[in-house]
Amino acid sequence: MLGCYLGTLAAFGFAVGVPTRAISQTFASSPVTLLGAALGITLLVAAWSGTIIRTHRNAGTQRTPSP
Repeated sequence: MLGCYLGTLAAFGFAVGVPTRAISQTFASSPVTLLGAALGITLLVAAWSGTIIRTHRNAGTQRTPSP
């Protein structure tokens, strides 16, 4: 799990750090668009995570019927 996390951080660093990449060009030309997209993605991840956590908590409290 730690390797996946570090790999994601490294990939993000390369995506942002290379000057010819779309992320850095978009940030230089239209930072509001990039920040809006980042906020939208953050809200989607938060909603998805909340759904998963709620489903997981409810699954532990429900009992399966006995045969």
